[in-house]
Amino acid sequence: MIKEENLRQLLKEQKSLRVRLHEQDWEFEIWPLDKLNEWNNGYNVQESLPGYLAFGSDGGLEMLTVEQSTGKVYSVPFIPMDITEGIKVSDSLEELIEKQK
Repeated sequence: MIKEENLRQLLKEQKSLRVRLHEQDWEFEIWPLDKLNEWNNGYNVQESLPGYLAFGSDGGLEMLTVEQSTGKVYSVPFIPMDITEGIKVSDSLEELIEKQK
């Protein structure tokens, strides 16, 4: 189970993450770790994507989320904010971070 504090620990040294999305590389900015809860609430992530935590965005179209029960990372569009529109980008946040090296 991924909780907000686990997410903060894993991301503490990350400023951005590059993911393969729509057949090209996309750069996602990691949200300020002290704002994760506030920004998840502001975007109504728990209402739209129950069981997910958002932690970054590409600047407007897509957000990075982690499924709390599995740890899998998805890119989900802001509109519509619906997991059925999401794309799995990694089986875990650790795996995604390791790909950056």
